[in-house]
Amino acid sequence: DYKVTGVQTCALPIYTASATVNGFNVAADASAGSGGYASYATASFSDDPVITFFGGTGEGFAKPSLTASGVDSFGSSGVATASLGWCMIHYFEDSCAWNSVQFIFGLPETQNLFLYALAEAFGELYSGTSANAEASFNGFLGFYDAYGNPLSGVTYEIGSPGQSSPEPGTLLLTAMAGGALL
Repeated sequence: DYKVTGVQTCALPIYTASATVNGFNVAADASAGSGGYASYATASFSDDPVITFFGGTGEGFAKPSLTASGVDSFGSSGVATASLGWCMIHYFEDSCAWNSVQFIFGLPETQNLFLYALAEAFGELYSGTSANAEASFNGFLGFYDAYGNPLSGVTYEIGSPGQSSPEPGTLLLTAMAGGALL
């Protein structure tokens, strides 16, 4: 699900607001001219993608690449938040822990992804102002074993929420049944 909202308090061209959702990226921009006028925009994205990791056996961990940034000036505000697995960052934080996303190799697992951006601009009596914010998910920065040692050769696929996720206890039975058909 995603939601985009752009609100302008006045139809004059000196007050603008825009919000976009593009893939795993959300952005919001707002500006207001002098005279005490305001505008704001919000963009949010929430999804439950199914992620499957390959290239190993057993348990592993992944460090997601999440970004959140906000730029503002006097009389304005730009705020962003991004989260996946056990990691949530805000516009003033820079990265996630190595063990933010826990997985089992070969097992499709549903993760919750949330991105949010808000920009608000409140024009002062004699000066205009603007703000923008952006949040995104850009894949993974690294993969690790249960002790935090880096793993190499790990790949992953991101599927839709409707993709089936077998229960962990039935994965071996499913693999054995598939092997019996060969």
